[in-house]
Amino acid sequence: MAFLPRFQLPQLWQVLFRLVGVLLIVFATFFFDEHMAFPGSLALIPCAGAALIILSGRDRDDRFSLLGSRPFVFVGLISYSWYLWHWPILAFARIHYDNIDLSVPVALGCVIVSFLVAIASWRFIERPFRNPNGPLKRRLSVYIVSVLSLSALVSAGLFISRSDGLPSRFSPEVAELLSHERYWHTDQNLNCENRPTVWSRRCTYGTKTEAAELDYIILEDSHAASLATGLMPALQERGYKGILMTIPGCLPVTGPVRLTRTGGPYELCTIHNSEVSDLLAQREDVPLIILHGKWATHAEGIDRRGPSYSSDLIWSAADGSTSRGQFDLIKDGAIAFQKSLQDNDLDIAIVGTLPAQSWHVPRQLARNLAYGAPRPDPSTRDDYSPEKLGRIDSALSDYADRNETVTYHSLIDLMCETEVCLVQDEHPLYVDSHHLSFAGARYVAQRLIEDLESQLADR
Repeated sequence: MAFLPRFQLPQLWQVLFRLVGVLLIVFATFFFDEHMAFPGSLALIPCAGAALIILSGRDRDDRFSLLGSRPFVFVGLISYSWYLWHWPILAFARIHYDNIDLSVPVALGCVIVSFLVAIASWRFIERPFRNPNGPLKRRLSVYIVSVLSLSALVSAGLFISRSDGLPSRFSPEVAELLSHERYWHTDQNLNCENRPTVWSRRCTYGTKTEAAELDYIILEDSHAASLATGLMPALQERGYKGILMTIPGCLPVTGPVRLTRTGGPYELCTIHNSEVSDLLAQREDVPLIILHGKWATHAEGIDRRGPSYSSDLIWSAADGSTSRGQFDLIKDGAIAFQKSLQDNDLDIAIVGTLPAQSWHVPRQLARNLAYGAPRPDPSTRDDYSPEKLGRIDSALSDYADRNETVTYHSLIDLMCETEVCLVQDEHPLYVDSHHLSFAGARYVAQRLIEDLESQLADR
């Protein structure tokens, strides 16, 4: 637009351009959401709106004098500085509160602070740089100062990155808490390979090849994988060999299909579960199947972290219908899968739902120790009662009670011996808000191992 020749629009077209331009910007402001691919082609809508307003604004029109008023013009003058400053201020606020969703007062405070900083930045940095009579009168001086400033920033960024974020700024105690953020897929104590999908993992412990004879197989999602980092070493110490077959975000169910954000089937779950079924049909040496997953979140479509985290956890019947409730789909699908295992003369150990927290455990514990930040409240037994998030665990427990070859192991009873659930002993038991840390996996394994060994010995 800067290269367009000067021209005069008829007054009617000026009004039309301005109205349409404002409507396009307003539409983008209030109707674009996180499910849309933005930026991208959708960015044409607000950009076209801005272009239309600028094209129509070459002549003053009292009917649109608000856009040319001094407050609006001033916001326009500082808008680039405001744009540059608002993001780091929001980013540091989210780091400070350890939450991407800031409260309205905090978000409003960030807007005000970034506005004031933008005024100072515009006044003392942007204007002097652009002023031909300012302190940097020669263009070469502007380039030299710019290059030196950018070089200093890049050097500082590289130094911080290469030093792993300057961990020395924390005390050894705080650094130890933060070390528990390491996630299970680092394969620190498991040997894994991707198959049959890019997200599937087949893992062993202590060897890179699957044992000729297996005593157990652990299934299914990332919760099972995090538990396996403690459970597989504990079982191997007692002479039992097994493998882990895992894929994030899927449950061991027969019938229901997980849907993606766009409403289509999540094919990776189907492919992975078919691989599991094929393996079980081929091998007759696996007496015990250990099932663990994010049971409550899949069944209820919500956990303590809020509804926004359940948008990816939508299931339908195999024919695509959603007339039956998701809870019934997951419950019946889990039981159908377990019946198929029993038909193959396999024993089953169901490990129930791990209570989720509404906060990142090692990070918040470190913040509490480093800065005295308030420690959020952990989950409670009541959150996972049979009337709330514990409905699916209650159904799985009832199924185990009715079948001699099925056992149910409650992580609610294990992690919530009192009313408040445990989040740390000597170390944080969670790696984030809802996966076991390595320490947590060992903690749970030590308390499950006797029952699991008893079930294996009975075979």
